[in-house]
Amino acid sequence: VDRCNPYDLALYGAWAREDPDVTPETLASATATQYVELRIIRRLRSDDLEALLPAATLLAHFDERMLRLAAGMPDDDRFQAAFDRLRQQEWIDQRSVTLRGGDESRLILDVEAGVRLRLLDYYHGRDGRIEEARRRAADELERLTLEEDLAGLDWSYFDATLRVLEPEPARAAAWWAAVGHRLLAERDLEWAGGLTGFLLGEDGAAARRPPDAPPEAGPESRLRPLVLATHAAVLLHAGQPAGVTAAWDEVA
Repeated sequence: VDRCNPYDLALYGAWAREDPDVTPETLASATATQYVELRIIRRLRSDDLEALLPAATLLAHFDERMLRLAAGMPDDDRFQAAFDRLRQQEWIDQRSVTLRGGDESRLILDVEAGVRLRLLDYYHGRDGRIEEARRRAADELERLTLEEDLAGLDWSYFDATLRVLEPEPARAAAWWAAVGHRLLAERDLEWAGGLTGFLLGEDGAAARRPPDAPPEAGPESRLRPLVLATHAAVLLHAGQPAGVTAAWDEVA
């Protein structure tokens, strides 16, 4: 039986509904690359905004500061204008995240998962921009997550760092070992448990990929067992044995 991805159906349905110039022939013959070029890139009409896309695609979840660092753009009016326009795209979701301590919140932008996968496919092997953004983001985010006060960071920084370090397994494992030590040393177990829980959850960089997951879902992170082990350690110190057992069972 011929099957289709329901997310694809929603994307192409929205395209047909919102673009009066699109034809059935265009939809029938459109590839993932054509979708990105016709539906996303051409509609931006801004070189500065287009320059943010490789970094935004890699990070998946980010705030203004993180995107600026990953994109290598100065904190000026041009970047601010491009960021504000990025917020207005229909494939960007927004949420407010409360920082540790509860006195400050931060705006996080999320790239819709289906669009992000198409953007990743579009940029990989194209002109090196996504690898350049990855290296830049890896250096900046690794430093921030290991050196800055955790009170000024939220889960998105650790999620993005895990994603951009994924191609470097040894470096990623060493980074996470240091992060795990920080989380336990800080002794804010509720916050640490929330952080590791998000990374392991459905939208997190260390999300579980079931055996029957479609190929477009992407591979499971090689750091998932390490994040699970840290999650179990946090729960153990917090006195939550049921969660510890479940986490360690998956690690085993």
